[in-house]
Amino acid sequence: MASHLLSNLEETVAVILFGIGFTMLLLHRNLIKKILGMNIMDTAVYLFLAAKGYIRGRMVPIVVDGITDRAAYIWEVLQLLLVHFRMHHIGTDF
Repeated sequence: MASHLLSNLEETVAVILFGIGFTMLLLHRNLIKKILGMNIMDTAVYLFLAAKGYIRGRMVPIVVDGITDRAAYIWEVLQLLLVHFRMHHIGTDF
């Protein structure tokens, strides 16, 4: 089990950070600490998506030999949606 955790280190760190943020969100009564917990959870989601979207040895998924790989854009679209929702929640809409 430890070898699986170490081989997926980025995902493991993201899950631990999400757990810390969720615990802060549930257990603290202070609003600032709750917001800090939400920020840690948000950072964990970004880290997890970046770790899952990275493929070792691959080029940037724009155009390779005239073929576009549309499935490679899923992680970028999810990250842009998260940025949009985050900006919308703090009151700035773009």
